[in-house]
Formats: sequence, structure tokens, C-alpha cells
Amino acid sequence: MPFYLKAFIKLNFSGIFIYMNYPKHIVATASLVCNKNNQVLLVKTKRRGWEMPGGVIEEGEDVASALKRETLEEAGVTITIKKFVAFYSNIKDSIVILDFISECEGGLPKNVKDIIDDNEITDVAWFSKEDAMVNVTDKIMSYRLKWLLENKNNVRYAYYSKDPFKVISETVF
Repeated sequence: MPFYLKAFIKLNFSGIFIYMNYPKHIVATASLVCNKNNQVLLVKTKRRGWEMPGGVIEEGEDVASALKRETLEEAGVTITIKKFVAFYSNIKDSIVILDFISECEGGLPKNVKDIIDDNEITDVAWFSKEDAMVNVTDKIMSYRLKWLLENKNNVRYAYYSKDPFKVISETVF
């Protein structure tokens, strides 16, 4: 029986109750944000270096609102979401990631330090597509970014393990 259907039985005064152990996943989203000059927006984190803006979808929040909120919080930029491009499963940490392509509606704030979160973001910058690939050094983020930069009209699903990063399965729709 799959792990998510396992149940345990609890006896009480009124009878038998069956409780389901439902899976618990973190759902996150990120976006390749481009401006009118065809540059890519990246944020620099203390843990992973340069990466696309994004983050965890909060309970009760829809995916689009979460992506717009995270991009505004991390980079000070408002976006228009253009296209859903990929989804990933990190099997070790039970994380599902949804990747999009977006356009920048508003530029970086005049004082970038106003939006930088001391606990997470250390810098925000626009890069050429080539420089973005060079500056993103995290293997998982680089794998995802490369697909976003090269993709034309397909959606990719992949599941992977990390430490070390390894793609276990990949499907293109």
C-alpha cells in the first residue's frame, strides 16, 4: 500500500476511527523575469548564490499571487506572468517547484538596499542571459534556468535528488 494511504486505527468509546496520514509537501514557485532589454533578473542569496526570485507558497495563497509577492519581496519588482514552463519534485525534501516565465512591469527600486532581506537576499541585479548562466552556480538552479532560457513551447517535469544533484526522471510535454 502506498505510504500516503496508510492509516492507523484508534479505538474510543464510540467505535473505530480511521485516520489517514496524508503526504506533506512544500510547494514553491520561481520565475525567469525578463525586462525590455531582454535581461534576466537574479537575486543573490547567502545560501545558494545567484538564483531566480521565488519562494514558498503560503497556506491559502494561490500560485500566481505567491510568485508576484515573492518577486516583489525579494527584488522589488512587479511582474506579469506570461507562461508556465516547468514543474519539479525534489524527492528527498518533498518539495514541488513550479517555474514560470514573466515580464518585468516595474524596474528595480532606486535604493536596492530598501528591499534586501538581511536574512535571505544580499543583492539584486539584471544579467544578460549568458551572464545569468555563468553566475548561477547552484546545480539545481542552473538546471532549471537553462531550461527556461532554451524552452520554446514545452513544459518539463522532472524529479531529482540532491546532495549530490541527480535527475532521476524527466518528461517533456
